[in-house]
Amino acid sequence: MSQPSPDPAPAPGTVRQLVLTLAGLAAAAALAVLGVAAARLLAPTIGLTAPTEAGVVGVLTASLALGCLFGGAGARSGGRARHAIAGLALLAAGATAIAGLVLIRWVPADLTALGLPPLMVPALAAAAVVAAPALLTGIAVAPFGALLGAAAAGRLGALAAVGALTGLVAIDYWLIPTLGTAEAVRVAAGTLAGAGVLVLTGAGAFTFWLVVIGGAAAAAAVTMAAPPTDAATRPCTVDGRRGCLVVTETAAATGRPTRALFINGHLIGIGDRDAPDRLHQAELAMIDRLVSRRLGTPDRPPAALTAILIGGGAFALPRAWAATIPLTALSVIEPDPAITRIARDALWLTGADGLAIHHRDPRRTLAAREGAPPVDLVVAHPARLAGGAPPPQLLTLEFARLVERQLDAERGVYALTLPDRVHTPLLVLATVRTLRRLFRVVEVWVDSAALFSASEMTFVVVAAGRPTPTDRLVAPPAADGAPERLWKRWPDATVLADIRRTRVPLLTDNRAPVTALQAGVWTWLAAGADR
Repeated sequence: MSQPSPDPAPAPGTVRQLVLTLAGLAAAAALAVLGVAAARLLAPTIGLTAPTEAGVVGVLTASLALGCLFGGAGARSGGRARHAIAGLALLAAGATAIAGLVLIRWVPADLTALGLPPLMVPALAAAAVVAAPALLTGIAVAPFGALLGAAAAGRLGALAAVGALTGLVAIDYWLIPTLGTAEAVRVAAGTLAGAGVLVLTGAGAFTFWLVVIGGAAAAAAVTMAAPPTDAATRPCTVDGRRGCLVVTETAAATGRPTRALFINGHLIGIGDRDAPDRLHQAELAMIDRLVSRRLGTPDRPPAALTAILIGGGAFALPRAWAATIPLTALSVIEPDPAITRIARDALWLTGADGLAIHHRDPRRTLAAREGAPPVDLVVAHPARLAGGAPPPQLLTLEFARLVERQLDAERGVYALTLPDRVHTPLLVLATVRTLRRLFRVVEVWVDSAALFSASEMTFVVVAAGRPTPTDRLVAPPAADGAPERLWKRWPDATVLADIRRTRVPLLTDNRAPVTALQAGVWTWLAAGADR
């Protein structure tokens, strides 16, 4: 005869339910924190792009599901065994989360050069941080649900949702801004371990104290092995609102006392200590020459300039204009105060530069200027975010309409920097199509050196009421001893023909497929829509 199945465990008492509820909320919150922190930790190595975020989420959810599958047997155990299995799994999840800070030191800096599929690189890197904690947390799910009892098991999904939301709010508004990414991982690890201890209180006194004492010793050993926050692998100089900010010395490359600022692995600016008028980024040097050619003389900058710059970067461009143009009224819209602080602390931005800096959303800031005196120039040089492109809301027709209202009707110019593929730059073409709805002239400028030597480059799109009086601009060299940089304007007929051929969309707030355009998959999507 087969053995009768054990009777289901009775529903836990009120105190026990409260303890288990707290443990479930804590574990879900900790796992959400680990997911966000993993993407931040990997940003300096592989960038905080859409594939990075997808890889982290994919590894986390797959590991969690696999753990739930393995943990099913624990739900059929006795009451104390369920407590022991779930508690031990959560304790181990906390220990492996701390171990992730050690393992990430072995993620190679050239991982992206292995020729793997786009999602494979971030998935492999993310596995070092989130795979084991998610797997072990999943193992705890089935016995944890059984412990809640049949009547209360339906709360498990709600606990997970509320806990995850709590973790996401905590890491964005408290943990990273006040403690940093590595410390956020430590807090999540401690929270997982604390949840395990709460669950273990029902496993019996001997088991509880044995595991707690042994786990504390193991956790102390792992924590000591993990690098401190300021020495973590590829650390962030500052954890900003939009990602990991890193400042590096670049004197060896430029031949001058310079530093570069990166966000999520993408260069957003280079500052020069002794010569603020030296612009080491090709696209910024080009915009400087463009201003002289359109608003001054071919060889000299204008005597006066009013401008709005969207995206501070290293504040190189406003520093250059403050140093070379006698009368300037420059406003910089930089949503992340951390970028401004790091520019002042490490990139030689001073109060003497006379900038009006707004730490607000660009669209809201421009909308608030309605009725203000028009400006000569608007430059959008925002930080590269997910997918390596500017935020979609800065590329749409609605945003361009806000920009157009800020400009002087006669001489106003809008310049936008856009990273895109050299061959068939679909994002650039879509942006041109969008801007042509509002501006009589829209030009595309390319760095002739990068045109034949790179697969991706930063284009400069210029929109105005009249054309630039030349089709080429020569910018100073980026480094001492380097050649001058030649920028050329793409023929308008070629640009318009490419827009018709590729059928790129009009970018609006409702539809701005920036990632698909920049990745080159738009042509497949458009072709599929025709079938």
